[in-house]
Amino acid sequence: MKKLIFTSLIFTSLSAFAGSFSGKWAGKGQLKDPSGAQIKCEQIRFVVKQSPTAIDIEEGYIQCKPQEMTVSPIRTEIKDGFLFMENEKVGTINADTVILRYKNNNGINVRSKAKLEGANLQYREEWLDNEGKVMLIFTGLLNRVQ
Repeated sequence: MKKLIFTSLIFTSLSAFAGSFSGKWAGKGQLKDPSGAQIKCEQIRFVVKQSPTAIDIEEGYIQCKPQEMTVSPIRTEIKDGFLFMENEKVGTINADTVILRYKNNNGINVRSKAKLEGANLQYREEWLDNEGKVMLIFTGLLNRVQ
């Protein structure tokens, strides 16, 4: 009986955890460059899918006039609170925070953090050069739209 209750609690916890980041997110933010110049980002959108074993950014878009970019899909596996891309540890996840560190398709080192705060998602992404110097910082406040 104890095993059944324990297994049930684990399953319930994983199920609640699995859907916390899933959905379509949209909001606004800003872009800051190394000179300190700030540009408003009129649109930030992400589609996130999470299960007990994976969290993926299926699509994304950031528009900070005159710049705009489409975010390439990001696929990660979840193992014991850590995130992996192609068997390389690239971040962590808990009930309200995802932290990623990886090299994007353009060879840029990326550090990102997404934190659930009530119905909102606080987002921060930094692009770093090969020496670790910050080149750009994107920040945003997103709401779940689906």
